[in-house]
Amino acid sequence: MGSGPSLSYPVGQSPSTAKNFAMRAANHFNKIDEYVGRSVNIIARGSSGIILATYFSEYINNTSFIDVVRKPGEMAHNTSVILSGDVKVFIDDFIATGATIVESLNRVKDKYPQFDVVIVQSFGDKIERLDIPQPSYLITE
Repeated sequence: MGSGPSLSYPVGQSPSTAKNFAMRAANHFNKIDEYVGRSVNIIARGSSGIILATYFSEYINNTSFIDVVRKPGEMAHNTSVILSGDVKVFIDDFIATGATIVESLNRVKDKYPQFDVVIVQSFGDKIERLDIPQPSYLITE
């Protein structure tokens, strides 16, 4: 994927940079033939993930649903994860320790044992070191 300005943390401090990253990721995703015409479930965690998932959903050529995997103790009106799409996409800004993606996958593994696509801007190479089923596609810069 082509590179652009780096996301800063928190992602909400630079919405235009987040939007541009999500657009580049969506452009790459839209070229994956096996996902054309299939519904997409975008899984996110935390405010950074939610922001990126929202922008990403606007740029993909698929019907999409966003599911938020809440952090322990985080309060919300609804904490269930629905997983209604065919293709499972996890999106976040970066992988530091891998805890976010591991915990997110653990929350959904009863319904779906792995993510089809993982999208992160930075440190995507760390996913290979995590003790999780590897995604079919990794989109990173």
